[in-house]
Amino acid sequence: MGIAEDLLTLARRLASPAPTEPQQTSYRRAISTAWCPLIVVLTELENVAQALVDLRQAHHDAYPDNAKPWASQEVESFVEDTQFAFDNWTTIRTHPAANEYLLSLLVGNKRE
Repeated sequence: MGIAEDLLTLARRLASPAPTEPQQTSYRRAISTAWCPLIVVLTELENVAQALVDLRQAHHDAYPDNAKPWASQEVESFVEDTQFAFDNWTTIRTHPAANEYLLSLLVGNKRE
């Protein structure tokens, strides 16, 4: 994940300040620094989910009803959005928040 992993590494270091460093300031900075990569992951996850919703609707519009005419640009946009979603998923798929979200899609509220 590149910068996200770097930010988490920095957050871990800030969470364990040296005795000569200001403790509370380091703790606050650690929390703030850890927040940033999570927002990136959640934003990417939101993009993937939106692409799924949009493409699912397009799929339902395309089959079995042949009455809707499709324009080339519209279809290309769906394909590009799907590629973007795959790229985002590749970036975030190993993050625990992404795994939790995927699990919730699969089983919903049935977990104990």
